[in-house]
Amino acid sequence: MKTKLIILSILLIATYFTSCHPKENNIQQSKSKENVAAFINDSLITIQELDNLIQQELFDELNRIYAIRKVALDYMITEKIFEIEANKSGTTVQEYVNKYCNDNLSDKLLSSFIKKNKLENGIIDLRRTLKFVDINSPEGENLLHKEYKNYLKKRLADSLKLVYDIRINLKSPQSPSFSLENISAKYRGNLNSKVTMLEISDLECSSCKDNYPIYKRTYNKYKDRIKFGFAHFSSYVSVSAIACECASRQGKFWEMHDLLFELTNYPDTTV
Repeated sequence: MKTKLIILSILLIATYFTSCHPKENNIQQSKSKENVAAFINDSLITIQELDNLIQQELFDELNRIYAIRKVALDYMITEKIFEIEANKSGTTVQEYVNKYCNDNLSDKLLSSFIKKNKLENGIIDLRRTLKFVDINSPEGENLLHKEYKNYLKKRLADSLKLVYDIRINLKSPQSPSFSLENISAKYRGNLNSKVTMLEISDLECSSCKDNYPIYKRTYNKYKDRIKFGFAHFSSYVSVSAIACECASRQGKFWEMHDLLFELTNYPDTTV
């Protein structure tokens, strides 16, 4: 009889935990499913594994979102400051800004603005297609005053931001970590230096070409003190990259590297 009572008690306890707490079990199951991207029979792919595969793409997207938020935050800070200043003077934000712009509008100041921004030959109209409009025409004069008002509004905002205690809590996304030891790179400069500057670049990237003079000046100044490296970074194997690696086999990697970055056009297989 005692044995039956013990078995019955165990069954009741098991039933209590499985039937009386279904919500807790469901919550635990749902939490585990949240971390799973896909099931394949008894195997699974986790969100962490997925994110590890596309960490650079995720970082690029988060960085884009951060840039959008940063612009929006700057706009909201400006509007909030204008609102505070307008309340002090008992006016609306529009009236406050308009008064500042009108007080700083004169032929002398406008002429200085035109000269500073090189608008003598026309002002850009971006409503449909890119075109220059004569600033002496009615349309050009309207665009000029609008552009000047935007300039004054920004100048007002910048001057007020120096007075207010503004603390930005918006954080940029953390870049994916990687090990330089796993990167195939060529090196020059002081190879025994404890300081390494690694250039991860695309030989056919226009922005990389534009910034090459900065790299060149840095290298010429610090080549005796710093170890300089270069690693290819591109979505495809370019003609320039192939040429550079071929030159490397002849001991001329850096000569080809410098030559390609200094070219004004892109090389092709016919040259």
